[in-house]
Amino acid sequence: MPNLVVCFKEDPVEERLIERIHGAWPEVDLVNVGQENVESALMDADFFCGHAKVPVNWDAVVGRQRLQWIQSSAAGMDWCLTPSVIQSSIRITSASGALADQVAEHAMALILSWLRNLPPFWRDHHDPQAAGSRKFIRRPTRDLTDLTVGIIGFGGVGRRISEVLAPFHTTILATDLYPTGKPSHVTALWPADRLDDLLQAANVVILCLPLNDQTRNIFNAERFKKLRPGALFVNVARGGLVVTDDLVAALRQGQFAGAVLDVTKPEPLPPDHPLWDCPNLIITPHVAGQFYRRFDNIIDLFAANVRRWKNNQPLINFLTAEGKRLGFPIRCHDYPLWTDVKNSSRNDGEIPSPFVVCPKLASEVKEGPARLESTTYGFENTATHVAPGQIGGCSPELREKYYNLLDQQTVYWNEDIHFKQLLGRGGQGVVFLSERRTTDGFVLPMAIKVFSPERFMNDLLYEEEMAYMAMISARVARIQQDHLLTVHNWRATNKIRFVEMEWVDGMDLSKLLRREMLEHLQNRVSVGRWKHINSVVVTSGQEFPRLKPGIAVPIIRDCLGALGALHREGIVHGDIKPSNIMLKRSGN
Repeated sequence: MPNLVVCFKEDPVEERLIERIHGAWPEVDLVNVGQENVESALMDADFFCGHAKVPVNWDAVVGRQRLQWIQSSAAGMDWCLTPSVIQSSIRITSASGALADQVAEHAMALILSWLRNLPPFWRDHHDPQAAGSRKFIRRPTRDLTDLTVGIIGFGGVGRRISEVLAPFHTTILATDLYPTGKPSHVTALWPADRLDDLLQAANVVILCLPLNDQTRNIFNAERFKKLRPGALFVNVARGGLVVTDDLVAALRQGQFAGAVLDVTKPEPLPPDHPLWDCPNLIITPHVAGQFYRRFDNIIDLFAANVRRWKNNQPLINFLTAEGKRLGFPIRCHDYPLWTDVKNSSRNDGEIPSPFVVCPKLASEVKEGPARLESTTYGFENTATHVAPGQIGGCSPELREKYYNLLDQQTVYWNEDIHFKQLLGRGGQGVVFLSERRTTDGFVLPMAIKVFSPERFMNDLLYEEEMAYMAMISARVARIQQDHLLTVHNWRATNKIRFVEMEWVDGMDLSKLLRREMLEHLQNRVSVGRWKHINSVVVTSGQEFPRLKPGIAVPIIRDCLGALGALHREGIVHGDIKPSNIMLKRSGN
């Protein structure tokens, strides 16, 4: 029987939580350890749920080729994402969003405490250095209402903070490596390379980034100089994002108004560290994610993922190959995020069964299909393999690559896209007939629509409109209606957006219904055939040729079917015209 190692904190997990985990996954042996023994337990683990806070020889764990899945109990993944783990087939899911509510509340507590000047009032209430220390002194305070707040990193925590900020009538700016899915209460969601623009605009700057090679020490002396003189700097993410000595210097020099920190580097912060003595500073000891149901929340997420693991469904908060490199689950991938799952449950007015392990759920899990093996195991004895003793077969190296691909369930490849012919031009941009060229000389014709920035007042408006268009395009791509153009992909090159679409081998109605087209047809058919075409298919009109009802009605019916599919998704097509109605050579 495979084993599951569980380690959340210094001591082994209490029995109440172990019973919940066992109820979610009775088919595994549970190994409950504290931090002291987690490294040795991981050497023989098939699955791991928790967070190793002590050094672990991950190269040795990977070399054992036994560990299949890590469900982290932390949102930050720098504790396990060593090069060997990143390159391995170990599946990793993070706890991103599991504690977003708590971190958002703590961030708001820090921000409001600083703005409303609460620490001096607390000292007035009780100053152990002075006799008769209770003082009633009015001091100046600041407002959060109507400020511009910048959120750096718009993942689960960043999005939740934006929701909590919205009632304060703040102007919310955000940056993210994947700037998609902008909520209506956020004024602008910019790509990560516009960080400096955000710093120059925001009164409050909130750091919500993961810690990885790209973000480590991202806030240094140069970055602190770009903050507004009256800005508040907030870090509720990771201490390693900040060069602490540079922060100390900036606060002492008064480059910006102040800082509130829940995380520091080093951590814990030594009593004699100069950061303690900086002016206009509030520090809390990395407690933003603490609350009494912290580990229950983690188990809610783990239980939901266990059900998905057993049913071979996409895991929540799954780190793709790119996600492993960056240290967080990527939004708009094929894998759901926990924040979206939770919000969907809240909007429905109830929490679905995966979130609460009850006797009924436990019985369902016991009776459900137990799929504990790796994908490789499931494919080993299919008919495509050479039977034992049979001569022939591919090399072991190639077979291993095949199995690794199946286990990773993620593929990346290089491709070239070449524009071949201009198909059309409109208010949004230009459409080209193009070719996608990939491996082994494979060439696929497709249509590429390149969106022009020329009609926008500035770059920001272009980026915001493109983010909206990308969201709509993704929704249309999922509809899969026969009479809607298939959307293949949305891309950007040098910040110019384009969409890859199905190429229709045919023509649009505007070209079909031209007098010269009718004349061209008349010159290519016999007199009898021409008479038949005029009576059944198309005939001359006063200005344009007109389709006969027997042809027009099926076209209209196909168009209405496509529009109906869009309307059911809440999408309205705003530009129905002959040039946007394509007919294939087959007549569809």
